Amino acid sequence: MQSPSSSFRRRGTSQTYTGLGMVDALTLVEYVCAGQIVVTEAVWTFVQGRLPALTQVISLGTHQLRGLKEPQCLMELSPSCISGRTFPPVPSAHCLVPGYRQAPSLLNPLTIMFAKSPPCPAAPEGITQEEFENLYNQVVTAWCDLVRRLLIRFNGYECKEPERGKFTLAFASYKSAMAFAVTAQENLMHLDYPDVLLQIEECREETDEETGQLLYRGLRASVGFCYGWANFQKPLVNTGRADYFGNLPNRAARLMGVALPGQIITEGRQLHQLLHNSLPDLEPQYINILKKCDGRKHESFIGLARLTAGVQDAASEGSSSRKVQDSPNSLTQFSDAKKVLALDYMIQFDLDPETLDYMIQFDLDSRFEKEVAVLPIEGNKETVGPVRVRGMGAFVLKGILEPVPLAEVSIPALAKRSKNPKAVKCIPEMAFLSKDIAMQPVLAPCSHKDIEMAFLSSSGSADNKNQANGD
Repeated sequence: MQSPSSSFRRRGTSQTYTGLGMVDALTLVEYVCAGQIVVTEAVWTFVQGRLPALTQVISLGTHQLRGLKEPQCLMELSPSCISGRTFPPVPSAHCLVPGYRQAPSLLNPLTIMFAKSPPCPAAPEGITQEEFENLYNQVVTAWCDLVRRLLIRFNGYECKEPERGKFTLAFASYKSAMAFAVTAQENLMHLDYPDVLLQIEECREETDEETGQLLYRGLRASVGFCYGWANFQKPLVNTGRADYFGNLPNRAARLMGVALPGQIITEGRQLHQLLHNSLPDLEPQYINILKKCDGRKHESFIGLARLTAGVQDAASEGSSSRKVQDSPNSLTQFSDAKKVLALDYMIQFDLDPETLDYMIQFDLDSRFEKEVAVLPIEGNKETVGPVRVRGMGAFVLKGILEPVPLAEVSIPALAKRSKNPKAVKCIPEMAFLSKDIAMQPVLAPCSHKDIEMAFLSSSGSADNKNQANGD
């Protein structure tokens, strides 16, 4: 251990060390096993650039050691020749932050979460950008402290903070991860913010016009998380903490990437099994879609996603007399919708009618809204909730070649925050609603009224038919 209050004196060829640092080192050695090398974080920071190559570093966590006033972050160092040795946990009075060996195990599925605060925006009038960035950094520090406090409460694990305010987190329990996310978003509104920060558009206070409920205030973090199996786990070279690799963390990163500031996004396909059996069971449909598209490298989904921008351009150019509205639930209001793509698109992307119908149904089933009962917190008697879950349909995400059903999570009080994610829909919503209007597409994004008028027109009402066609 390092301590500025230590000293030594020479007696011939020998040296005698005394002081608080020596006492602390003698206290620490009582917690070290035979054959183990343990240093404090301060020592590790000092020596990490001087160690032999291939030295393994493992975080043992932060502990309250008997006989020491301050908590100690401990690191285990192992030369490559003995890196296979394993040791029992540190027998401390209290483990404040878990170490590498206490991270969620690869032997079971786990939840990976990415959460980040937005970058510093432009300074408002009356303050320089440098002064504003200093204030903003203080607020980001408060966000980081909040994350670490809640991790202890919800049994989470901090893998890394690669950028200031951006975290990779792991949870053994999916419900604990969801409880952490909604609690963090709610508590984030009640941090102590300087008035100048609340003046800018990105952090200003917003309330529900009808109820007066607070919706936004201060930093707006983006959160994405998903559940599954990680491929492998290893300690990070600079911190010794556990990090996970494979498809699972990649998907979680993509989910955070499409979440808007203040939004929580998760995958919707396993909510029936993981959260509540009243939610749609999308997993069987998801597996069947992968089977149907096996061998095509999912080019159909990618192509359809690319068409969305073109469909929206056509809507804005071809129907300038009608306001085109964005409504993610357009098709869910009408169960008789038969087709969502023109025949030439089907041919272009090799979508047979059966696969197309299956994709349409999967997208429709992925759209729902439900309030779920309180979430129990694993390891204690505390609960969080109820929680509101809104399925938004199937999307194509960067780096993922299959359609991903997305769901937004919040507490009911923040339901008015609901917005569409920064992602492209898997199915461009060009609805062919009946054989009577088979070649008159309602170009999406479209409003509920647009589709309702289209259905009325198919029942024979000439007046409504004209309205549906935009005349």
